[in-house]
This record gives sequence, structure tokens and C-alpha cells, in this order.
Amino acid sequence: MPLIKNGHYIDDAYIRIEGEAPVPDDGDVLVDAVRLKDDTAVLRPRQGKLGVLLMNTVDAEELVPHLSKLALVALEFPQFHDGRAFSQARVLRHTLHFKGEIRATGKPMADQAGHLVRCGFDCFETNTRQPLDVWQRALDAVRGVYQRDYAGLGDVVRKDL
Repeated sequence: MPLIKNGHYIDDAYIRIEGEAPVPDDGDVLVDAVRLKDDTAVLRPRQGKLGVLLMNTVDAEELVPHLSKLALVALEFPQFHDGRAFSQARVLRHTLHFKGEIRATGKPMADQAGHLVRCGFDCFETNTRQPLDVWQRALDAVRGVYQRDYAGLGDVVRKDL
């Protein structure tokens, strides 16, 4: 699926490792939270970046023992009306001080862009190739806000995706 980051479509550098499929010795990989927990000894010493796909039913604080090794946390949006991943992103940024990439995956939509960025997402996996200007317009639509965003910018909304 196409990824949007820093205002551009980018290629996904991560290989998704499904279930118990073998993990390559090098390269960037994305595993699920169960695999991360069960195979920590195998995943930590390998070459390449490590990412985890966290379902929105899992408490983000379960990642605490692994955060120092993670370069990416992909948070699932299984349906438009299910926003638990927004809360997970805020916990990762504000409570756990995660500095790596947070990716919205599943079914994020352009009209959520402003809220995604404010919660700490850096990258969006889209299931359609919506034009970047649609995502940018949605980001620009969020102007007046009451809470600070994850970078402490108050009512200033970031202009980059």
C-alpha cells in the first residue's frame, strides 16, 4: 500500500513478517506484537531496523521493554469509526516519549490527517492513492484546537505530512 511521509509518497522499506514466517538476517522488518514479545532474542541482534504492528486492542505500554530497539510502531485503524490508535499514539509520544516513526495503517482517511499529526503520527499507509493535495487540505482544515500537540505546538498545526 502507498505510504505518505513528509508530503510525498514513499516506498515501504519494511518487510512485513506474517505469523511465524522466517525473519531475514538483515533488512528492515515489521512484526506483530506477539512475535516481538516471543522472539525478542532472535529479533534484537539482527541487522536492520525493527518495527512492530500493534493492533488497536493492545495497550501501547506493553511495548515499554522493546521501545529502545524499535524504529517504527505501526498502529492499526481497522475501521473509520474506531479511533483507539489515536490514543495509542498519544501514549507513545507523551507518556513513553517514543521518538521513532509512528505509522497509521489499515484504513486511515485523509480527513483524519490533522488529528493524526497532532497525536504523533509521522506516516500514513493509504489503501487508495488519494492525491497528496487531499491529505494536505485535510491537514490544513484543523486550525482551532484546545490541546497541545505532541510537539507542544499548541494551536499551531504542522504543515508537513
